Amino acid sequence: MKIKEIWEQRAKEEPPEDIVFGRLQGTRLKEILKESEAREHVKNANEEIAKELRVEGKRIIDAGVGPLARFSSLFSELGAEVIGVDLSRAVLESAKTALNGRRVDLTLADIMNLPFKEESFDISFCVGTIFHLPGGQQGVEKALKELARITKQDGIIYFNVENYLNPMSWTQIFGRKILTLLGANMPHHTFFNYFSLLKIIERCGLRVIEVKTTFELWGPLLFLPTPILMRLFKIWQPVSERISKISNKNGFLRFVGVGWYLRVKKME
Repeated sequence: MKIKEIWEQRAKEEPPEDIVFGRLQGTRLKEILKESEAREHVKNANEEIAKELRVEGKRIIDAGVGPLARFSSLFSELGAEVIGVDLSRAVLESAKTALNGRRVDLTLADIMNLPFKEESFDISFCVGTIFHLPGGQQGVEKALKELARITKQDGIIYFNVENYLNPMSWTQIFGRKILTLLGANMPHHTFFNYFSLLKIIERCGLRVIEVKTTFELWGPLLFLPTPILMRLFKIWQPVSERISKISNKNGFLRFVGVGWYLRVKKME
């Protein structure tokens, strides 16, 4: 089954949270987000990204807007002109509902072949999407080149990927292989190591402005009973933030992080 057909089918059959985070993870996250502290953490993290990008007054493409349109909604509220793109018409219908009247232009398009002129956007934003594209690391490279094409010379491309060297990723990697062997139609999911990622960025004519390494609890820990998970979250969150700050400043822990959020620009 092609990638577009997979997302169309899932958008018609599953709740938006399950589409974004996976069926099992989506169900658990809905339970976890009933806790006010967890909701506040997610809200603060998203607002921190918007603050760093200085979105007000910017023209932004949300490449892979998703059924929840969570970043498009936030950026629009903060005064950005937002174009939300997705491959699936059914996903865009869900995004329209989630936006609840907020001003976001939703466009049906493939991130690898976008219908926009060169240097059309101040910010190309692609969180939670680029590693789901077909073609493995070559597919990610093709998408980054397309995002670079539509981004202004002094603009920003912001995206995230996950690290296959971190143990938190291993259950997902092997779990996906098993489910695929059993006949499940799984969307693509490409993992990286930090050095292969840097080579791809360089081949795309881009340079790294900032890397944020994440050390979030994920994988099998997500399925612990909610009270235990929330207790772990409270203990681990300040530790995670501290490790991330050390890694972001010195770089020596980047290769073992769960993943990376990257801000890149075109080479001059």
